[in-house]
Amino acid sequence: MNRIFGSNTRLLSLKRTNHRRSSTCIIESMKWRRAVKGFGSDKVNIETILQAIQHAPSSFGLQPYKIINVSSSSLLEALSPDSITYDNGEKIKQASNLLVFTARDDAKNVIDEFAKVSNTPEENIKSIRGMIETLPQQVFIDWSKQQVNVALGFALASAAHNRIPSCPMGGYDPDQVKTILKLDDNLHIAALMAIGSEPAILPPFPQFRHELDHLIVNM
Repeated sequence: MNRIFGSNTRLLSLKRTNHRRSSTCIIESMKWRRAVKGFGSDKVNIETILQAIQHAPSSFGLQPYKIINVSSSSLLEALSPDSITYDNGEKIKQASNLLVFTARDDAKNVIDEFAKVSNTPEENIKSIRGMIETLPQQVFIDWSKQQVNVALGFALASAAHNRIPSCPMGGYDPDQVKTILKLDDNLHIAALMAIGSEPAILPPFPQFRHELDHLIVNM
């Protein structure tokens, strides 16, 4: 009995130690990452980043978005002019991959897909339909963009954890990007994320973060 208890205690202690290490690792990854200005010439493996997006949380688990993974050099080149992506063009041209985070506007289809894939009985999602399908389309788009921004955060965290340089971007002409990529009408661009290899080109200013007491209000 003592041997079993001792074994369980050791296992619990190991789990706690691993948890502390994991927590430290996450913070160290956050301290490492920078929004870079350019990339090296090598291609990178972004499978873990895509998996982080897949497993990111979303309201009701609906995932009302699509992420377009652009790796074609001709498409990256086409997206790089300043008239399309402003001062982000050079890093897009150098990127291994450009993730285009888009929000969907077809609420009913989103819920239908969820019900079918998750094998959820209709009576269990009736209240979700009542809340989501009745939203005005623009309100649903705005809500979908909130959800996809959570996925963007997980993608950035995964890139940092794996020491893969990346940069989120909000500077672009959504209509031109949508036209170049021939996106479906129901998709609305929320953000871009460039991913590439070392040596990354860092911005000409230091990494800055406010102290916790400036950002967090305890009540």
